[in-house]
Amino acid sequence: MRIRPTPLAVLKKYWGFDAFRPLQEEIIQAAMKGDTLALLPTGGGKSICFQVPGMVLDGITIVVSPLVALMQDQVENLKQKGIPAYYLSGHQSFHEQDVILDNCIFGGTKFLYISPERLQQPLFQERLKQMNVGLLAIDEAHCISQWGHQFRPEYRQIAKIRELIPNTPCLAVTATATEKVVEDISIQLNLLRPTLFKQSFVRENLSYNVRKGANKFALLVEVLQPFKTFSTIVFVNTRAHAEEVARFLNHNHFSAGFYHAGLKAKDREKIQEDWIQNKFRTMVATNAFGMGIDKPDVRLVVHYDLPASPEAYFQEAGRAGRDGDRAYSVVLFDELDEKIQSDKLQQSFLELESIEVVYNKLCNHFQIALGDQPEQHFSLSLRNFCHSFRLQPVKTVVALKALHQMGVLVYDSETIRPDRIKAMAEPTHLYAFQLENSQWGWLAQALVRMDGNLFHGYSRIDLDKISNFTQQPKERILQGLFALHQLQLFDFQAGTDEPWIEFLTPRKTKLDVQPYLELKKWEETIWKQWTTFLGFCKEEDHCRTALLLQYFGENAPACGHCDVCRKKKQTESLSTGELKEAIWKDFTKQRIWGKSELLEKWNCSKNVLHAILEELLLEELIVELEEDAYERR
Repeated sequence: MRIRPTPLAVLKKYWGFDAFRPLQEEIIQAAMKGDTLALLPTGGGKSICFQVPGMVLDGITIVVSPLVALMQDQVENLKQKGIPAYYLSGHQSFHEQDVILDNCIFGGTKFLYISPERLQQPLFQERLKQMNVGLLAIDEAHCISQWGHQFRPEYRQIAKIRELIPNTPCLAVTATATEKVVEDISIQLNLLRPTLFKQSFVRENLSYNVRKGANKFALLVEVLQPFKTFSTIVFVNTRAHAEEVARFLNHNHFSAGFYHAGLKAKDREKIQEDWIQNKFRTMVATNAFGMGIDKPDVRLVVHYDLPASPEAYFQEAGRAGRDGDRAYSVVLFDELDEKIQSDKLQQSFLELESIEVVYNKLCNHFQIALGDQPEQHFSLSLRNFCHSFRLQPVKTVVALKALHQMGVLVYDSETIRPDRIKAMAEPTHLYAFQLENSQWGWLAQALVRMDGNLFHGYSRIDLDKISNFTQQPKERILQGLFALHQLQLFDFQAGTDEPWIEFLTPRKTKLDVQPYLELKKWEETIWKQWTTFLGFCKEEDHCRTALLLQYFGENAPACGHCDVCRKKKQTESLSTGELKEAIWKDFTKQRIWGKSELLEKWNCSKNVLHAILEELLLEELIVELEEDAYERR
């Protein structure tokens, strides 16, 4: 009988830490005994909570994760520690998935990361019954709830999976969930008397701030200037904005790079690594950046564009100050942002008939007959598809995302698939080919020499490295890879940065109404989350930290270091006479002031400000204009 190591021994051996972070050990002990639900804010070490017990317990740990890129990163990290791990997603061929599942049953595998779409596949469900599963871990568990900010209907399949492994404990983890979402997670996962752990969302070292103004470029420079030599992140909502803002910053003598899902995989990896190594200081990025990134010394996170929910904001702002030192989050807010984001949300909702039009044209595009469900996934050129069927690109993307949310298909525009290859012939056959074939034998020899794992599974390949190794141009190498594929010596799968599609259900004449109605409910949630965050940005009287924590069901006193608290301190320290003098000084610098501007700047009561303005009027130092505005005489 195997003697189980202690969680601390596993932590030291594989992760090199001498102690757990707060709550981690308690969560691990609970997860090894029964159902557990854990809320740990961003940077709280959620993955340790299921990876360590996975190494302690007998059998395999299955981890459900919504992001293929995150699964790839975590599996790669585990393999580097000498821990056998795989991930299962729609990017892989049927044969490759078959081999991985066999390894999970017979090969001593400790971790299987799986996308929620795979849970529905008969191949996986049949093999699951044969596995010795020690733990089922649900990452980003808020995705199961319609009240969550990233609802994924395919997460609802997890409850059915639990019926196939009824004696296996379940650990659900998330970084951002309201009390309503926490309750819904427990219900939807059928957790049995779960032990609940909730780490306080208070980040005492993190200051939340909102800066208002119409010229965001000027505001950004002003905010970044004191942090020029520190690591910073600027979040934007579009790929075009990421490149535009990075160009502007470099032109203004800031060292900046940009990151978004449209970059090739190799470029994304390089820019991420350059930033981590401080080769440049400011990363301008969409929300595609940050998953699995743990750079503890980020001093400032700026939201140039507004996030759509308090959850998204809290998660992204939380990437600052993970080392415990003072850090800052700044939202740049312009009144125009409200209209831009509201219009964007409005455009992201379509009627069922419009979604069905795109669905049917998509099926026709890939030549899928009624009742058929292809096993493979497809690369989709949006430009060609929209041009062929005379569709509007923006509405087409909205429809594809809706079909994804309805569980009809998988639409993935974030994950870039790299070039991959696997040896199909036996080593002896390949050796003979190398000797006999003068045209491509050299390439087959180089592939085997560079990576002996080609006989055991698919490996990423780098054309630059092969070119350097063989002293042959990349164009000839690519030609040779396709030739070796045709000869059935290797299975070469060319990478793509285009979105990919996988159909989860057979083609129908009409889409089911019920998933669409659930989607409409979720849209209502999205609107509520947006209006809540909008209120957070507009707030001028209440502590921002307290407001944010209240949203997540936690009461907290005023933090003392957000912009609202700082203004209150500044105002409270002034007598009425000193405040009057300061306001008059404002008029000497700027001729016209609105009452709302003065209230925002000095954060005093309306009554106090009214009295001061009345005195200045009586002294004939200012005159009153229309709409609560005043001008210096």
